[in-house]
Amino acid sequence: MTLTQALESARRGDYQQAMSALAELGGRSSDDPRVLDLLARVHAQQGALGDADECWSRVQSLDPADEAAVQGKRRIAALQAKRFRRRPMWPVAFVVAAGVGVVGILLPTTPPPAPPPDMSGLVAQHAELTRQLDAVRAQLNAEPPVVTMAKALNSPAFAVIRQGDAVLVTFNEALFNRDARLSTSGAAAVAELAAQLKPFAVSLVITGHTDNRPRNPTELGFARAQTVADALGMPAVVRSAGATPLFPARERAKNNTVTVLITPA
Repeated sequence: MTLTQALESARRGDYQQAMSALAELGGRSSDDPRVLDLLARVHAQQGALGDADECWSRVQSLDPADEAAVQGKRRIAALQAKRFRRRPMWPVAFVVAAGVGVVGILLPTTPPPAPPPDMSGLVAQHAELTRQLDAVRAQLNAEPPVVTMAKALNSPAFAVIRQGDAVLVTFNEALFNRDARLSTSGAAAVAELAAQLKPFAVSLVITGHTDNRPRNPTELGFARAQTVADALGMPAVVRSAGATPLFPARERAKNNTVTVLITPA
């Protein structure tokens, strides 16, 4: 069982299942404040305020500044103080005895049931538990930023390859002729990539390539990478692949290009 499953059970009101899941995670002996905090909330929801107080005390022993534990113990102390102030009542009853007179007799009677405690604190805790559960669920269900970005980058002009937490963009046609100036089609392809990247915060590494025919391929590679960085309008690390071709000799012209490694910030 996981903490998320325990949260789900608690939210459904299945406190027994939640307690079982939390027991598997260490219960009161756990060193995880999240486990202890949820266990305290489940105890409180069932009216076991002493057990809840003990769990929050354990949280404070691990993290004295834990705000949830401070607030939980404060609410429990307030509820217990109200209960302590309600004392049993012993009313006096009067009985008439024929021919004798009126005699006062002290009759201990069962005290009336105490009014229900103020549950507003526990209701607030339940609302907070629900909010936390929704946040955990949203986090678990959210797809990684790199996946979202990879789906958004889509064009006939370039290909997108997932590489761990980043994507590598390669262009399907040459961006340059023989120098470091973008061709008309190359400028259009880079502009399309820039437009699709606009909604995202990213870091870029741009590597310039050549067709292995210029006298100084390393310098030309750097110049091409900088040209594309300027066209994208984003800060980037620029590099050169030097004389190392990206495509085989039969596609030599396609090596007049750059590759762009994009990592979500």
